[in-house]
Amino acid sequence: MSAPVVHTVVVAGGAGRRLTASAPDPATLPPKPLLSDGAGRRLIDRALAAAPRGGSVVVVGPPMPLPPHVRRVREDPPLSGPAAALAAGVAALGGGSGRGGRPGDRDGGSGTDRDTAGDAAGPRTQIVVGAPGNPLAAHVALHSFVEPALAVLRGGAAPGPAPGISAVDLPADRRGRVRLTPAAYVGAASGAAPDGGTADDATVDADATHGGTAGAAGVRLAPVTRTHSHMLSGYATADVLLVTPPEGVPAGGPVRYLPL
Repeated sequence: MSAPVVHTVVVAGGAGRRLTASAPDPATLPPKPLLSDGAGRRLIDRALAAAPRGGSVVVVGPPMPLPPHVRRVREDPPLSGPAAALAAGVAALGGGSGRGGRPGDRDGGSGTDRDTAGDAAGPRTQIVVGAPGNPLAAHVALHSFVEPALAVLRGGAAPGPAPGISAVDLPADRRGRVRLTPAAYVGAASGAAPDGGTADDATVDADATHGGTAGAAGVRLAPVTRTHSHMLSGYATADVLLVTPPEGVPAGGPVRYLPL
């Protein structure tokens, strides 16, 4: 039996604001993947050196010099977060531009075709996904972009969020982030916040969202309780993930959601 083929997606499109925050003049620094260590080796080179041999390698990020065997794609829009980047990278392993990928924004590499399942004696592809470390974020990651990324890899389309109505005030995020908040249909789960209440601050951050299925417009939703990062008890009562925009949503306002 032959060894499995392991492909690699390197998400390298972040702005690196936390990494460069202490620099005297961050504006003069190169993009994060091109920062060098003490030996002059770029961060992207260190990541590529760790990629298993024999599989395809895709870098999701801005234009940069890369080895000939490495394919580069870009999430669309750029800087829309790791969810969009992972979806674009996984789709590119199959030769496509990826959901949200930019077909004209790629360089280098041969775009080697991946091996499909094949027969019992042939090579097989094993996709490995690294999820966040805490339990709640790991589950949210699986629902919000791993499932849609796999749908794209199979040749389908990642369905978008469905429209709904927030039954409570969803506060703005102080750092301007989109949040994925476990929520329930009002009256359908004991963990739902009461009508007219306010959402607690136990939410899961996300820079971009994909997935979900179309639902009935006008369904009323409220965040569940017990959704701190180490908890799954509240998440177990949730029906959906609210896609809360950075500016928040007033009670009665429109909000998008991803069905669970």
